[in-house]
Amino acid sequence: MINAVNGQPVSVLIEADTTVFQSYRGGIINDPACGTNLDHAVLLIGYGDGYWILKNSWGTGWGEAGFFNIAMGQSWSASGVCGVLASGKVPTW
Repeated sequence: MINAVNGQPVSVLIEADTTVFQSYRGGIINDPACGTNLDHAVLLIGYGDGYWILKNSWGTGWGEAGFFNIAMGQSWSASGVCGVLASGKVPTW
């Protein structure tokens, strides 16, 4: 996924119907309660030291001005936190 996002943003699906996600206000989501039942499309735009940076479509009043962070690689989920690694799509030209 790092190689893909180094070239361009990547469309991914996550589980967004949990309290963990819906109540996000800042920081890094790193909670197995976020789930992996994919139900919401977001844009993976980059990464930091141990976390993914994503853009949501819920406007600037949600999260960190419409953006949020999810922890990379957790042993409890091969699909990643909130399922972020389960369904990445990269545009082709």
